[in-house]
Order: sequence, then structure tokens, then C-alpha cells
Amino acid sequence: MKIGDLVKLSSSRGASSRAGLIVEIIDKKCWRTDVFGNKVDWNKVEPEPHAVVLINGDKRTIPVADLECLDKFPDNINLDYKHIRRYIYSIERRRNETLGFTRNI
Repeated sequence: MKIGDLVKLSSSRGASSRAGLIVEIIDKKCWRTDVFGNKVDWNKVEPEPHAVVLINGDKRTIPVADLECLDKFPDNINLDYKHIRRYIYSIERRRNETLGFTRNI
């Protein structure tokens, strides 16, 4: 998976009819109680790839292993493009300000 992919929660993790757009990939530790039990020991787990997914204007951090990529846009998926455009615009604006570019939009 890569930035810009359209994804949804995999069926093994309670698939949803909501889709999202990957806006960032990060490494993060994840304690899986179904594998390791209820007693958390962060020294036993290694960081794994997580996707920062934009879903209806909210950013969610989800393990890549729990996502499935959508090849096309299904009819039953609800995706709000207005939130995606607003988020991408804010990223571009911050990047340009950091680099010292000024642009009146």
C-alpha cells in the first residue's frame, strides 16, 4: 500500500462500508490482544507499518495488515471528497510555508 490508495478495513477486522484515502505511512507499535493476551508488554512487539487514513474528514491510524486496497470505487462506499481536498490543500500550504514559498490562493 502507498500514499493515495483508496482503502477500507479488511473483513477479518470487521469490514466497513466506509472507505478512506491513505495520506501517510508510519511505523508504530500495536498490541494485539487476540495474539499476545491482555497484559501489555511493549518490549515484546516491534513497530509495524500503519497507514494514516482520511475517513470523512477524520484521520485514523490503522495497521496496514488490517486494511484492504480497493481497485475501484464501489457503489456502497461513502467517501467525502470535500474533506480530502481540504486536507490535501492544508498539507500543501504547510509545506510551502515551511519551504518559504508564498502564494495567494
